[in-house]
Amino acid sequence: MASRKRNKPTPRRKKAAPRKMGKRKAIAKAKRVPKPAPRPAPRRARKTTARRGVTPRPAPRLKPALSRGPYDSDLDRNAANYQPLTPLTFLERAASTFPERIAIIHGAQRFTYAQFYERSRRLASALASRGIRKGDTVACMLANTPPMLEAHYGVAMAGGVLNALNTRLDAVGLAFILDHGEAKVLITDREFANVARETLKLAKVKPLVVDYDDLEFPQDGGAAIQPPGKITPEPFQKGALFQSKSPRPIGTPLNGAAWPGASETGHRWL
Repeated sequence: MASRKRNKPTPRRKKAAPRKMGKRKAIAKAKRVPKPAPRPAPRRARKTTARRGVTPRPAPRLKPALSRGPYDSDLDRNAANYQPLTPLTFLERAASTFPERIAIIHGAQRFTYAQFYERSRRLASALASRGIRKGDTVACMLANTPPMLEAHYGVAMAGGVLNALNTRLDAVGLAFILDHGEAKVLITDREFANVARETLKLAKVKPLVVDYDDLEFPQDGGAAIQPPGKITPEPFQKGALFQSKSPRPIGTPLNGAAWPGASETGHRWL
């Protein structure tokens, strides 16, 4: 029988051992010190033409040459050539141009531009009679109702600043806003009466409070001033307006004195 030859395994090569560094090279490598960075060249001093001990004179300021043309004289600012940018003129122009056109639709109520303009002016007159002057804050916690639209124009007509409150905030946040804005007047819807009462308890300012009763969407949440119809402490009794279907006349403040111009078909400012 023929004998089978066995294949001999090839011997594996051994890895070459790293060469040993000589002692001299190792010592020299350890003693190597990094070279210092090159020093920047010294800056040369600027040559000055001024003499020693003599302060140079400042350069004279040249006045711009204003060309005086024919349009630069006798044209001072007046109503004919200047008008401040304000939204109040939009409503005034709409009332004079389209007085009978419907401006506001709220449920069954309809207000023309002439009525819208008149109601805004009544609100401005009522605020001015209550001491609202330029820069005073009037806060409004109202929904998208006619009083909110009238406040956007009436407050500005009186010179005040409108602070429209977010109806989704809690009493703590609303009280902070009233204090930060130093509100002098708060106009609120009866729908938010519960939050308004808590807000007035937490706020440091004591604004004049006006409760709005939306006759298109009656509310049973009471008023910001409780109980309605009775005398309340200062400063609310002089200006709180509460409209309801109670025997008390609509437009009557909480101190019992009737407001002139009250209407049984809806809210109406002084």
